[in-house]
Amino acid sequence: MVDPSLAVIEYSATASGLAGLRARLANVVYDVTTGAGMDVAKKARRELVTLRTDLDKLRKQIKEPALERCRLIDAEAARITAAIVELEAPIDAVIKAEETRKALDKAAREQAERERLALINQRIDWIRGQIVEAVGKPADAIAEMVADIAQLPITEDLYGELVPIASQARMATGDKLTALLVAAQGAEAQAEANAVLARALAAQKEKQDTELAAERSRLAAIELEQAAERKRIADVAAAARAGQEAKDAADRAEREAADAAQAEIAAELARAQAAERAAQAATAKAQEEAAAAQRRAVEQAEANAKAQAQYEAELAAARRENHTEALRAVAAVAADLTVTDAFARDAILLLCEANL
Repeated sequence: MVDPSLAVIEYSATASGLAGLRARLANVVYDVTTGAGMDVAKKARRELVTLRTDLDKLRKQIKEPALERCRLIDAEAARITAAIVELEAPIDAVIKAEETRKALDKAAREQAERERLALINQRIDWIRGQIVEAVGKPADAIAEMVADIAQLPITEDLYGELVPIASQARMATGDKLTALLVAAQGAEAQAEANAVLARALAAQKEKQDTELAAERSRLAAIELEQAAERKRIADVAAAARAGQEAKDAADRAEREAADAAQAEIAAELARAQAAERAAQAATAKAQEEAAAAQRRAVEQAEANAKAQAQYEAELAAARRENHTEALRAVAAVAADLTVTDAFARDAILLLCEANL
């Protein structure tokens, strides 16, 4: 290794001077608190400063020729570099232009490849997206989609190296669309069954409502007929009661007449007894006839009461059962010759015949 102090010969004297000063000043302690000590210290410093400044001056002297040489070297190198660049630049421009063209071509190819793959993926995504599109559609539309997916061409022209992925997507989509088709068909069949059931229930309800309305109308008509019949029977009963009342009035009149006749007979007997004994026989006969008439009147009253009870029983039966049979029964009662009130009997017969 070269001694740094010997690398520049011009600095040899300075190096020797430095060695002498180091030997003389290196371990000196200066008492600068005294004037003599301060003078010694300043003298030592001056020697060192002088050595240092002289070294700097020598450096500049030695370096100046070298700096000039460097400037010359730099200038010549710049001139030669400019000449070289003058020849190099056209070649560099051609090379860089070609490199730029290749880079642009590569970028264009990469962009085209990205666009090609994006288009393929878009087609595959469309295949997969048919599942979502089919949700909620009718079975006929889903069936068409199943057929379209099954017939969808999967070629290298359309899908390139992604043909296996596209084929798998088509198969999976077809399976899921088929499942959706089966579900939609089942749902539509169920909906149709529900609709048929609803229509049948509606028709049944309408029929029931119609039948119920008809039944209500029929019952209302029957009620009207029964009300009319009840009124007619009540009228007949009222007429019968009127006839019975007339008969009772006639019976009372007959009894009153009988009583009057009895009183007259008694008076006549009294007069006859006072006038003539011979009239007793006639009076006795008259009395016997009056007694017989009275017995007949009692018997007739009992027969009338029995007939009235039978009539009321038959009338009650008419209210419970068929009124026609009841009227016939009333007519039979009216036809009974044991009823002495001919007017009431005839009125009842006329009413019965008019309604039979």
